[in-house]
Amino acid sequence: MTESAQTRAQTAMKEALLQDIESSFGPRFDEVFQHNQDLEARMDKKLNKLETDLSDMFAVIRKISETRDSSSTPPSVTKNNPPLLPTPTIPHDPNRGRHSSPHNYSGMTRLAKLDFPRFNGDKLKEWLFKVEQFFSIDNTPDDLRVGIASIHFDGLASAWHQSLVQSDMQPSTLLDWSSYKLLLYERFDDLLDDPVAELKNLQETDGIVEYHGRFELLRTRVNFSEDYLVRHYLAGIRTDTQMHVRMFQPSMVRQCLLLGRLYEKAHPKKPYTSNWSQNRPTSTNRSLIPFKKDLEPKSSFATPPDRPKNPLPFLTNAQMAQRRADGLCYYCDEQ
Repeated sequence: MTESAQTRAQTAMKEALLQDIESSFGPRFDEVFQHNQDLEARMDKKLNKLETDLSDMFAVIRKISETRDSSSTPPSVTKNNPPLLPTPTIPHDPNRGRHSSPHNYSGMTRLAKLDFPRFNGDKLKEWLFKVEQFFSIDNTPDDLRVGIASIHFDGLASAWHQSLVQSDMQPSTLLDWSSYKLLLYERFDDLLDDPVAELKNLQETDGIVEYHGRFELLRTRVNFSEDYLVRHYLAGIRTDTQMHVRMFQPSMVRQCLLLGRLYEKAHPKKPYTSNWSQNRPTSTNRSLIPFKKDLEPKSSFATPPDRPKNPLPFLTNAQMAQRRADGLCYYCDEQ
């Protein structure tokens, strides 16, 4: 067989193989293509529906905003203009109208979990500070503040408020919070309290942390600038700590505390020991149980009575020789 004939035979075989492949895989390719087209059609349908829903939602929001801007009263309900939201029904309250108030206040329900500070007549300024914070957070109307505060009185404070209610005082005074605070100061404030003098005389005695705590209690009772407070703060701490803190020129009290704590960490206080205790010799053979003479075993033999201690006689050489010859003691007549 010639070379050209072989080439034609190979080409024919390749064409036959391609036809077989197309005949077997062609329907599958058509199915995959049709499936992709169906998916694209469904996705386009869902996207169109989503766009329609979003446009409807934005239209409702725009309508609500326009309604609120036009009037604060609820819109009239007609057949062509149905209500956007159902109108809530307010239950009848038999006590409604007894104490008319221009406010629609529901703060006590809104902050039911927030405990109102109680007052028994002590620490008036601390209590008023907490109360003012509560009223500020709760947006409590001024004409309700006295009533809310007096409910939380105990002991002497409760008796004092009851006496005010029973007195001939104008009812308007019990509705004005500013006037009521003046009465509280008049009754419960300490007239001899002088925080300025206490702040001036404050001195560090047990570390800067303890000093800072006492300083903070005093600074809440005065109204000084931060620079003035820093000068008072530095004047009250120890000289070595003060010199270290002043090197950094702090402008706030909290910076003074931080620098002072760092200095105390770097220079801890040494325990005081006197020179006598350092130089006193220590015994290495000290017994754990103290020795008592009463615990010594007593001898069964009677101890002879103590002899009187008379001065010893002076003997001459001749007397000493005579006593030696007689076999006598130098100082007694015993042999």
